Amino acid sequence: MLRAEYGEKAPPAMRICLFRSGWVDVLQLTADDVDLADVAHGLALTNRWNGATAEAVSVAWHSLVVSALASETDPAAALHGLMHDAAEAYTGDWTRPYKLHLGPMLTRVAERIEHACLQAAGVTNPAATNGAVKEADEAVLLLEHAGRWGMGQQMRSEDADRVARARAAARRVNPDGEDAPFTLAEKAESAFIDEALWLMPPEAPMRRRLEGSAPRTRA
Repeated sequence: MLRAEYGEKAPPAMRICLFRSGWVDVLQLTADDVDLADVAHGLALTNRWNGATAEAVSVAWHSLVVSALASETDPAAALHGLMHDAAEAYTGDWTRPYKLHLGPMLTRVAERIEHACLQAAGVTNPAATNGAVKEADEAVLLLEHAGRWGMGQQMRSEDADRVARARAAARRVNPDGEDAPFTLAEKAESAFIDEALWLMPPEAPMRRRLEGSAPRTRA
């Protein structure tokens, strides 16, 4: 616990109000506290790059594409890829400069929340799939850089193959919109929930918390 480690220097309770769960202390967050509806809703309404994109690029869409792409390398990485940014439903999108420069406590908080989210989804050994997820995450980041709806930056020739694979994964996630992100937050939210329910094991705490949920089948 951060309070046990930092003693009197520990920060006060970090209470935030969530869509479904109401007030939670993110410093005390456990796997049993993490709710799929909170995660999906928060990620669908959180824009990548702190909103500095030409069109909406939600973290939920990003996570769905990372999941699809990571599963090509390692099918076991699909769930980890889907949940790799789940902590941002609680923290918002902390871009890399924040993570690099704002000190260990910020990183420690983010890691605790990430650990709780992965446990809640039933990702019990993230180290085993971390490589595939990181590679997919970087490829989708490059796609966001180069996409007409994203940053619109010129792509380096050495990145062309990675971006092409990420674009193909994005089209599988959202075939109606080619390689573009979901334009409606509700669509991204629903897609994230459907994919999570498809991938999570029956014993996952997050699945158990979703009241009245039943296993969903794909058409």
